[in-house]
Amino acid sequence: MIGGGTLLCALQPFPAAALARNIGVVRDMQGTGELGAATPFAPMQTGMDVRLGDRAATQTDGRAHLSVGQATQLHLGPQTVLVIDAFVAGAGGVIFLDGGLVFDRPAGADPGALAVLTDFGRIGVRGTRFFVGPEAGHNGLAIFVERGEVAVLAAGAEVTLTAGLGTLIPDAGHAPRPASSWAEDRVRAAFASILGK
Repeated sequence: MIGGGTLLCALQPFPAAALARNIGVVRDMQGTGELGAATPFAPMQTGMDVRLGDRAATQTDGRAHLSVGQATQLHLGPQTVLVIDAFVAGAGGVIFLDGGLVFDRPAGADPGALAVLTDFGRIGVRGTRFFVGPEAGHNGLAIFVERGEVAVLAAGAEVTLTAGLGTLIPDAGHAPRPASSWAEDRVRAAFASILGK
């Protein structure tokens, strides 16, 4: 299940008026998935609105592309659960993730104080395109930055990743490994596991 709730205390609160509103749309849905704030969840389909607090989940055959705010693109891989707990365009937000995600924003866009929380740790987003999720041949959670910068915090240790660098958190409760360059085929396989390309 999605965890990391204790990390929320480090983030600034968002106005109540910013909650319970449409923040995006499902741009594309392949395979099966579901979306909603409470059970029974609706089958996720292209064109559905995304609201704060919605749980977006893909099944083993599912991939989804969500567009949030003015410029944020969230690509969910198979067997992924994502909950957008807080989001204010230009100010930031909090995303809970269990599974695989490609986060993408145009170069130069300011993501604000956006955080991705997982059972493994917290990812502070200062970057514009990165992969986070399980990786074939590796246990734990992998993170790779294609463009921009992210800060990965787990078990009291922080690793900053810039373009071309990745890390791995081998298990929940473990620190991230030092930043390292990834081979081109490893990068391609990681993104393809989410995007299906």
